[in-house]
Parts: sequence; structure tokens; C-alpha cells
Amino acid sequence: MKKHRRILILFLALVLIVSMSACNGKNESNEAGPYKDFVEAIDTDYGMSVIEGISAFGDDPATGNRSAGSPAQDDTASFIKDQMEEIGLQNITVDEVDTNGWVFKGANLTFTNTSGEEQEVTLGGYATQIKADNEKIDVVYLGEGTAADYEGVDVTGKLVLIDVDQINEWWITYPAFQAKVKGAKAVLAWSIMEEENGERLGSQDICGPADAPALAISQDDSGALQEAIKAGGGDSVEVIFNADSEVTKDAKTQNVWGEIPGKTDEVIYMLAHMDGYYHSQFDDAQGVSQVLMIAKAMVDSGYEPDKTIRFVTHGAEEWGFTDYEADWAIGSWKQITEVHPEWPEKGFALVNMDGCYCLEDNVQYGVETSNELTAFVQDALSEKIEKSDFEIAWSETPNTWREDFGYSLMGIPAVATTDGDSEKYDAYSYHQDTDSIAAVGFNNDAYQFITELFGKVIFDFDAVAVRPMDFTARFDAFAESLNDSVITDEELIDLIEDNADKAKQLTERINDLNEQYAKALEDEDADTTASIKEEATELNSELYDAFLEVQQEYLRLNWWMESIFPHEAVQENILAARSAVASLQDGDGEAALESLYEIPFCYEASVFDRETCENFVNRLVKEVVDGNSWNKGLVEKGDSGLEKVVSDIFAKVESGNSDYAEEIDALNDIISKQEGYIDDFVKSEKASLELTGVTMMVLANPDMTWG
Repeated sequence: MKKHRRILILFLALVLIVSMSACNGKNESNEAGPYKDFVEAIDTDYGMSVIEGISAFGDDPATGNRSAGSPAQDDTASFIKDQMEEIGLQNITVDEVDTNGWVFKGANLTFTNTSGEEQEVTLGGYATQIKADNEKIDVVYLGEGTAADYEGVDVTGKLVLIDVDQINEWWITYPAFQAKVKGAKAVLAWSIMEEENGERLGSQDICGPADAPALAISQDDSGALQEAIKAGGGDSVEVIFNADSEVTKDAKTQNVWGEIPGKTDEVIYMLAHMDGYYHSQFDDAQGVSQVLMIAKAMVDSGYEPDKTIRFVTHGAEEWGFTDYEADWAIGSWKQITEVHPEWPEKGFALVNMDGCYCLEDNVQYGVETSNELTAFVQDALSEKIEKSDFEIAWSETPNTWREDFGYSLMGIPAVATTDGDSEKYDAYSYHQDTDSIAAVGFNNDAYQFITELFGKVIFDFDAVAVRPMDFTARFDAFAESLNDSVITDEELIDLIEDNADKAKQLTERINDLNEQYAKALEDEDADTTASIKEEATELNSELYDAFLEVQQEYLRLNWWMESIFPHEAVQENILAARSAVASLQDGDGEAALESLYEIPFCYEASVFDRETCENFVNRLVKEVVDGNSWNKGLVEKGDSGLEKVVSDIFAKVESGNSDYAEEIDALNDIISKQEGYIDDFVKSEKASLELTGVTMMVLANPDMTWG
């Protein structure tokens, strides 16, 4: 699973354990019969053996690591293929996809500590290029590794020891590139988490170039090096350094899948990812184990699905492209766009098992849905949740941090496991060498429950004839995204309401067909069942087109790779810049900066040099136009133009200069430009609403004569 600083700060999931209006009528038919047989067949001992098997693979004997294009991921793919064969899946396939590759065989250093003893330090990896063989080299400590930390210090050819808080401050990308600009050999980064864990190592996807190398170091080892530097009376300590981390442009990663064939060619997907940092028993070996457990229980219970159920485990989820902002979820994106571009049209829905990590004593977990599936899934699961000892946090914002985003982007609506109460996991295990059952314990009851819960989602999808989609939720979210101090266009608001009304009519048609289908099955009325299935098949094809249309018209990304409506990034730029102007007019530069820091890349612009910041701004502008990841074309007018203003305000705050006249003028110019962008977005969004309004009306009223 991939997380950025913003998602860790801003993830606000409302805990709901409620029953909402069903998209298909009642779901209780699946609480007995085949579903009951499935639950009884779930084998958690088998699941635990899968976790142990996958987590045993690693390219580095000391820390593990199974990344894109590595021998360890190849071994993992072979293991999963063997498991699929043993549990009885059919049509098992290993697809190879082109990615960048990263093989981390380990890194370490030795130095003389303050006790006069030789201390060996094991280092963790980032997806960067660095080689060293018993190399004598100096280590210098430079705090957070910002531009100011380098003033008066020559780090040419040295290792730079830093502290990086990737939750609350900036990604490793920036201090790593800053060190490259200054001529350092690499950074050694202690990654700060909410809870201290002196011996743990933590890494993230690099989102940067391979030639700006970074390695992970523990808090304890970083402290020992700092003490040795102080004891030596200088600004560095000599170490013996070894590293073998190699990034290649041309590599292959594997996606392994098998299926339980159904009576139709419609497909329900279940996903997880096989790669991982360190030995990663939770993220996502646990998810793979649950995918295979669900598949095994279905086969063992003799379940014969109506729709084909396809179980897919992807490689290159944690990282797959070098020097990219969107460098994760590459294996799944390539699978759905290059290897099997025919999959989306028949994709009924999907369930992604990357989350809901079953740590000891954790009782809250998360379910995230595409807007259009929320009502159906909440209705399907509410009774089961209410009867359990667990709580569920619901979220329906399309989330880029997992591999289901790419599938959804191509037209398959998604349900995904998420962290829920992730505080303990984030603090102790997320992308750390403590992502292990031994380190944080395991909740066996939760493991059983989560497997049953998401297994039920599959059964309930399989029980309905029509994709249980409610587009009203998307248009409601659209309306909520408008800030009336920026956007006041009444025609836009009316069009959103009109689309929501038409979408509600479509939902009523879907509900009615699914209720008729359930009754026909109960009555064993073969003729009516066949007739409804025929209509449902045609409607499902049309719903695929409609969902794809809605995604294309209304889904965009900001520069943090968060899902937004098209106008939102510019709207937030305007609000932040207006607030900053008001603060500067009061002579309060610090308050102005706090407002501007809400805009992507602005915080980094205040603490890293211009070359470093411009590199990533320019790269992302090019990436979303010419790149080949899932963010291509989804960032519109993302460059706020605020980075230089932020840098100038920060410099004046530091120097005590409160004359902000130039910065106020610059911000007002930016606001004027951004307001012009808003006008363009409103015009474009109104055209989109005209288009989708027709689509909703036609699908809701198939018997209406058009002409």
C-alpha cells in the first residue's frame, strides 16, 4: 500500500455502521446456503502458511525486500502460482509486464563508536542506485537535510545523515535530491514515525531519480553515529561502507492470476499485491493470503458462481518506475491497460485486499468504495458488521494509493480494504522491518472476520444481475466540492442537481431489475430469469460505458495525487492565495506561509533550494503529459505558480523583513490567473454535465422514444 503525507494527515473516514437503501433489494439470501458453506470452509491455518511463505522471500539476507524485477519477486510469483494450482483455480496465468526493476542485496557500514568498539550498522533500501565495496567514506550529520542545513558544509563524496518526517513534512524525494545537488554520495535517512522504535528501519517509494541515492538507518544507529561525530570534535566520522542497490530501466515483473469460471463472461475481480518492503507480512502478504483463502474456500465449498471470479496478485505495486511521481501501482496499471485491455468491459466489480491489517487488539477496520457502490456495499455488510465485535470506517473518495485505482479508472468500480484505525500500524509497521507478526502481534478473530466480510461482498455481487451502481453519490460529492466564495455559477449547480435526479431514476431501474431477478430465482422461474439476464447484460455494458464516462469527465488529480473534481485544485489555490494576501496585508508572513503550505509543493519550496524544487515541478508537468503511468492527463493546471512566492516570503520571515508589497502583487496576479482557470473549468464541467445528464436519462428510460 502506498501512502503520502497528505493522505496520512487528511484521511477523514466517518465511522458508520448503518443500513442504507439497497441497490438490489434484500441481501439476506446470501447469509445462508452457499455463503454459509463458504464461511465454514475458510481455512485460516492455510492463510497463515501463505503469509509465512511469501514473507520468507527477500533479495537481502539481512532485511528482505521483494521489489519489481527482482529475484525475490520472481520467487514470490512462482510460489503464488503453485498455491493457485494446489487450491484448484483454473486458467492460471503468469503475465509478465514491462517495468523498471530494483534489486536490493543489502547495505551496511561499520565505524568506531564512543565506547571504542567497532559497530556494524544494517541499512535498509530505497529504489535508487548505489554500489560500494568496503569503501572508506565520511558521514556528516545535517539535521533534516534542507538547503539551510548545507550552508558552510562541504559534503562532496560524503554520506549525509538526516532525519526525515514523511508523515508531517516532506517525502524522502527532496532531501535525497538536495544531497545530489550538493555532491553527496547518498543520504542515510532515519524515517520519523509517530512512535519511536529505536532499532527499526523504514523505507518508502522514492518518487525520484535513481541517481539521488538514499538508504534507511535506524534511530539508534543514527544516534550512535551522531555521538561519534561529536566525540571526534569535527563534523564527520569515517566509516567502512558497503552497498548493493541496483535500478534498471528494462525489467519484467509478474502478475499472477487464476479464476473460478462462471456461467457468464462477466467477471468479479479480487486483487492483492505480492511485492513488499522488507519482509512485510501485513502489506500485502496478508492480503494475498486472504485472496487465496477466499478462492480456496469457494472451491472447497463447491461454490458455482454465476459470474467468473478472477483472483489477481500484482507485482510492482510499491514501486515500479524510476524518477516518477506516480511510481507505484505500476504492475496493475500495465495489466489492465497493456496486457489485458479487454478486461474492463466485462468487469462487473472488484474487491482489493490491500489493507485491514489484522494487528493484535485492533478492532476498527476500513472499507472504501467507488462512490457508485457505497449504498450497495453498506447494505450488504451492515448486518454482519452490527453482529460483530468490530467497527468499520467508510470512505468513498477514489484513492490512488492502491492498485484498484487503475482498474477503476478503466471502468471497473471498486471496493477495497483500508486501514480504519491505522495508528498502530503506521507507527510500528508501515514499510518497516517491523511489518511482522512477531513485532506487533496478530488478531486471528479479525483475520477470520475480514475474510468473511469481503467474501460476502463477492457473493453479493454474484447474486445480482445488474451492476449495483448509484451515480447519485458522485453528483452529490460534486455539489459538496464547490466553494461558493469561488464558484457561484447557478447553471452549474442546477445541472449537478439535474444529473443527480436522473441518476436516481437510473438507480431505481437497477434496483427494480435486481429485485425482479431475485424473485425469479426464488420462484425458479427460468423464463423470467433468462429474460431479465438478457436485459441486464445489455444494461451492464451500458453501465460500463457510463462509469467510464463519469470517470473521464469528473476524475482528476492534484499534485499530491489525490482524487479531485476538475475545478478543485485551482479552487484550493485561490482560497489559499486569498488567505495569504490577507495575512501579508497584516504583516504576518508566517500565517501566509501556513495558508500556502496547503498547496502541493509549496512547503518544500520554502526549505529546499530552487534547483531541487524546480526539478520536481518540471518533471511532473512533463510526466502528466508524456508519461505512461496512471496519472497521465489527470493533472490539469496543477502548477499553481506559488513556489517562488513561498520561497520569497519564507526568506523575508527568516530575515525579519515585513515589507510584503511585492509578494502581495505577485499573489494577486496569481489569483487573477487562477480565477481565469476557474471560468474555463466551470464551462468545461457544464459541458460534461450536459453529456452525462443525457447518459443518465437514456439509461433510466430505455423505452422512451428519442428523436
